[in-house]
Amino acid sequence: MEVVLSTGFFGCDLPESDDAATQDRAIQEFVTAMCREGARHLSVDLIRPRGGLEGRYHGAARTDAIDGKVARAAFYSVDEAFLVEIPGFSYAYGADEETYLPHLGPGGDVVVDQRRDRLVGDFSFPDANLWGDFRAERCAPDSDAMSLLDPTPSHLCP
Repeated sequence: MEVVLSTGFFGCDLPESDDAATQDRAIQEFVTAMCREGARHLSVDLIRPRGGLEGRYHGAARTDAIDGKVARAAFYSVDEAFLVEIPGFSYAYGADEETYLPHLGPGGDVVVDQRRDRLVGDFSFPDANLWGDFRAERCAPDSDAMSLLDPTPSHLCP
C-alpha cells in the first residue's frame, strides 16, 4: 500500500464533470498544491506480508531480507519555485530548487492506525531528518490523485 503525505491538500478524486474547463482547473489546482514553493511530500510504500494494515513498519532499503512489516519511502520538496503564466490560458509553478531523496528507509519507522476512512500515525526517518504525525484520507489505488502521482510527485513540477 502506498501512502502519500503532503503539505498541500488535495482529495482522492477530481470533480466529476463533462466540462473540460472544469477538469483542467481541477488538475491545475492539484499541480499547484504539489509544486508551490514550500511544498513537501513523503511517499511511503508499506509492505505487509501478513496481518492487518495497523502497526509498526520498520524502515528498509530492500525488502527481500526482512520478515514482517516494512516501510520504504521517498521525499520530495520544492524549496524555491517560480510562476509560469500563459496569458489568457493557464499558470503553473515550476521548481527552481528542489530536494529529492528516493531511498529513505534504513533506521526509520512508520506507525499506522486506521480510524474509519482515515489513516493516522507517525513517521521517523532520522537519517534524512524527517519526522512527524499524520492524518490521511484513504484513497483507492486507482483514484485520480494516485494516478497523477504515479510514479513520483517530481514529474508534475516542470
